[in-house]
Amino acid sequence: MSQVSRSRGLPRVVLALTALAALVAAGCAGAASPSPEVYTLHMRMTPSNVAWVVAQEEGLFENINLEWELVGYGESAQLFVAGTDPVGQESPWEAARFQSEGDDIAYFGTAGALNFFNGIVVRTEDAETYQELPDLAGQKFGIPGFGTGSYQAFEIIASSIYDMNAREDLQLVEADPGALVGLLETGEIEGMINFTGQTALAITQPDVYTMIINFSDLWQETHGANLVINGPMARREWLDANTDVARRLVEGVDKGVQWLKDNPETIDNPDGKYAHITEGEGWYQTADTTELIMQMFLDGEYYYTSALYTQEWVDGVQQFIDLGKGVFADEIPPKDKTFYLPLLTE
Repeated sequence: MSQVSRSRGLPRVVLALTALAALVAAGCAGAASPSPEVYTLHMRMTPSNVAWVVAQEEGLFENINLEWELVGYGESAQLFVAGTDPVGQESPWEAARFQSEGDDIAYFGTAGALNFFNGIVVRTEDAETYQELPDLAGQKFGIPGFGTGSYQAFEIIASSIYDMNAREDLQLVEADPGALVGLLETGEIEGMINFTGQTALAITQPDVYTMIINFSDLWQETHGANLVINGPMARREWLDANTDVARRLVEGVDKGVQWLKDNPETIDNPDGKYAHITEGEGWYQTADTTELIMQMFLDGEYYYTSALYTQEWVDGVQQFIDLGKGVFADEIPPKDKTFYLPLLTE
């Protein structure tokens, strides 16, 4: 008997059960939960956002497609404030300033946040003369820009710790971060604050430059909280509507930081895979500068992860922000406005 004739002889009940099983299987497949939709986000990256770039390029984000372009710090800040991109990268005290100006922007994490490794730098030959900020009163003092988070933090420290008005008590000289180092060396300014990379360049030349005050170390010693100069922030309306997206962003950037630690050769030299990002931070100006930054990074003291974003840390940084009353704002917003607390690390 042929195979066809045997099939025709199957009992009807068997055929019915077979058909039913096929329908059940099809129904189960149709009822399966669909994969979460990929969220596409456009952001302007700065040279300090390498972990964000790595998270995208190495496929570390969960259902997020980050469309990014590399721009300067000023452009990134201006476009975010203008509402061009939903997520930006500024300091917690800048989020407080935005709030005080009526823009409901909240800081939502320390994933990939840069340690505020900044301070007051003078020439080593003058370190005995300039031991504290008041010693520089009336002198030309370099800053990387009035609108930067570095300058705002400097204003807070000058006012709260030294009872000085930076704009009135110093002759402020605004210049490009790279130019400031040269101006200090040639004696055209007597002291400076600068961005992290240029600060690292200076202190790796102790025979030329001396840091007399380290802002983050000072706050850590007195209030137990590391200061950071950037971190993700967004308008609260976006955060409330996309809390899970924000959480997945943080998780992906944390993975980006770890990936870089596991693959240091991608950033520890100017030919590394992601050196075109970090070079804008001044990482490769000298071999000593690169070595210092990489050691800090591998020790967890350069880029932080979301593990830092705890209630205790928020409380410590809020104390710093509170000192900005009358400096960058007439009234300081409460911490539950400046910080997006639903994303705190438990």
